[in-house]
Amino acid sequence: MGVHDDVEAQQLTEPERSNKTEDDTDDSSKWYPGEWYIWYFPVARTFTSAFWIYNILWAGIDFILDYVCTTGMRATFWSTLVIATIFAAYSIYAWKPMPMTFTIARQGGLNQFWCMIYSLYQSALAGIAFFVMFMCGLMIYIPVEDFWDWNCGKLFG
Repeated sequence: MGVHDDVEAQQLTEPERSNKTEDDTDDSSKWYPGEWYIWYFPVARTFTSAFWIYNILWAGIDFILDYVCTTGMRATFWSTLVIATIFAAYSIYAWKPMPMTFTIARQGGLNQFWCMIYSLYQSALAGIAFFVMFMCGLMIYIPVEDFWDWNCGKLFG
């Protein structure tokens, strides 16, 4: 046995780095090991989704239908709402530690509450960026009179 044999044995027995922290249990049958579950649903991620759906998605739909009266702004808000919600789902439910996700915050050592805040913050930031991107893009390609065409009282323009 050489000196390098001990190093190789130690490397083989050391677990891979994943999204687990020190207080996590070894339950590999779940998608998100070490998180709280009620039945088969991860509590923190489910609560984050419910918060996003009620406070951002539902409120956004209500705002667009009731108060946004120009064609260009409706297109901007609808596009932003759809893409930001898709990004929020990615941010909340990605099980690999990708940037701007709940899982990367968990791997970074945050507890589940702060992971929820991190994920909501990243989703809101992405929503603001999408809004600016759609607003600028639509204002370039749609004529001004069509963009600011007033049509309040109609459901979808």
